[in-house]
Amino acid sequence: MAQGPTDAPAKGRSSSALADAASGDVIGEVHKGVDRSRDPSGDPDSSPGARLDALRGRNTDLSRDLPWPAQRGQEQDLEGDLRGDHEGERGGEEDEVWFEADALAAASQVELGDVPSGPDAESGAGPGRAAGLDALRRSVSRRGVSLAELPGWPGSAATGQGLGAGVDALLGTLHPGDLGLITAGRRGAGRTSLLAQLADGLALRGGEGGGRGEGEGQGQTKGDELAAPLTPVLVVSDEAPALWRARSLARWSGRDVRHFTGARAHPEAASTLEDFARGAWAALDARQRFIAPGELAAAQARSELLESLRRWQRQLAAASERAPEQVWPVLILDPLEALAPDLHETLAWLSRVAEDESLVILASADAPASEDMATSRALDRHLSARLHLSGAGELGEGELGEGEGARLELSLRHRRLGPRGRAHLRWDPSCGRFEALALDE
Repeated sequence: MAQGPTDAPAKGRSSSALADAASGDVIGEVHKGVDRSRDPSGDPDSSPGARLDALRGRNTDLSRDLPWPAQRGQEQDLEGDLRGDHEGERGGEEDEVWFEADALAAASQVELGDVPSGPDAESGAGPGRAAGLDALRRSVSRRGVSLAELPGWPGSAATGQGLGAGVDALLGTLHPGDLGLITAGRRGAGRTSLLAQLADGLALRGGEGGGRGEGEGQGQTKGDELAAPLTPVLVVSDEAPALWRARSLARWSGRDVRHFTGARAHPEAASTLEDFARGAWAALDARQRFIAPGELAAAQARSELLESLRRWQRQLAAASERAPEQVWPVLILDPLEALAPDLHETLAWLSRVAEDESLVILASADAPASEDMATSRALDRHLSARLHLSGAGELGEGELGEGEGARLELSLRHRRLGPRGRAHLRWDPSCGRFEALALDE
């Protein structure tokens, strides 16, 4: 099997492919994606059928065989008991009853779930209740990953490759189990550029030299780095890995991405690539992996992918002196339609995988028609959040002048809890940089 998410990276392979492309003689090699990983995945055991069968199999029927105790050697007078005239037969002892309370309670018990143990059980919280409170306690106490600030390019603003306080206020922090979707109404709107920037920022954060700007770790101590979870990224894209890395190089340098693919040769491209390879962003080759969407078509392939992600997680945890739960793999899918034609089925599977495997999943897809509420509702059923990217006047990349940036709006169309809203970004389509803007800009 070819290199997968858990295999040791071939150092500099993406950079070597770009260097060849920058010299103008191996343009085709860039598009071949020769260093694409092929460690596919699956989750055959993630079907909810087993859980449903377990729930259906629970016996919640009340017993109809209630005990009828003998009354001091006398025959039971069923008719008299039903008439309520049993007092005389029992010699006037009014405090006696015709049933045993313990037996009736045992026969009528309905199973509601596991009875909690520990302090909550002693406080009388009741079956099932304390488990929900424990889940909320874990949720509010754990640290998430914010998209407000991520390691940036040389000379970047404080937000770096992050999307600023506006998006952070809308979206909140990311946690394992989250499934987010970015949509747009047309091609060329910047979805892939936005996902590529987030993929690089997340891959670089939390590690040595993972600070803002060039990644020199400003203000961070070794303890801070170890406290922050690593977020390695697996990219599932129909774009060749070398082209994806060309996006990284263009964003880092601020140059037109075509300078590094051979489409528009630049005399300084090779030297820029060497500078990139000596800097903090060279760590991307160790913290990102790539596979093609078609390699996830079969259930067995998906199972192998999940197993390889677990191995990669353990390897990175050991290398960074972290516990495995301090490594949060991020799965990037662009576009979601390339994975399977049925988005609802795909999102249902991804939602189960995100929860069961503790993954953060970010994907892109075409936006449903505004009047198609049934499709929107079906999509949102599986999502933690859905963001929509649109431009001021809906300008396309080809309609922008050389060096001109586009003002885009990122609106929150759905989230499981909380209000909706919008934030503004500036996008330079030539180098792919996104920068946060204030709402009034």
